[in-house]
Amino acid sequence: HYAMSSYETAVEHCRAEIGRLCPDIPFRVIPPFYAHEAYIRALSERIRPYLQTPFDKLILSYHGIPQNHLDRTTRQTLGLHHPDGCCTADDPTASVCYLYQTRQTTTLLRQSLGLREDQIEEAFQSRFGHTEWLQPYLADRLAALPSEGAGRVLITSPSFVCDCLETIEEVAEHGKRIFMQAGGLSYTYIPCLNEDGVWIESLRTILQES
Repeated sequence: HYAMSSYETAVEHCRAEIGRLCPDIPFRVIPPFYAHEAYIRALSERIRPYLQTPFDKLILSYHGIPQNHLDRTTRQTLGLHHPDGCCTADDPTASVCYLYQTRQTTTLLRQSLGLREDQIEEAFQSRFGHTEWLQPYLADRLAALPSEGAGRVLITSPSFVCDCLETIEEVAEHGKRIFMQAGGLSYTYIPCLNEDGVWIESLRTILQES
């Protein structure tokens, strides 16, 4: 998923370091693969076994970004104003719109898993500071779900391909505390793709096609 604060920053740092250390080495940048069939297939295969246990909601927790980054990113990158609401596939801003890309992943994953719209939702984690970030905030949703009748949740973080402090501590551990204290019945964290064999083959496909 494209975000200037992560994807673009890493790409530009890599370009600068390669140019400084070994300018003759060729390299290419893989574009965001949020809707690539191989990526969706890997996520689906990771999640599918967990659907065999009764659950009320599958939550896809994406890393949050400040709301104003959407317009700032499109203006700096494309010189365009981000559409009110969000992009559609026909908008040139979709190529750098983090929110549009997370929504696409959620929709494609829901379709791949054969879930109803009310069985899956996305939320955003890792917010800090006092500015408005993308919503809904994960912590708020976890605190509210039990009172909405969703006492059994599955949760995973598609914006991370490998587990890290933010998925293990923030989502798997802290998120569970919030949910269970609010009256939740069961909270199951689904690990990231990590070294999963289907993901490794999917990554090979993405690399070969890019």
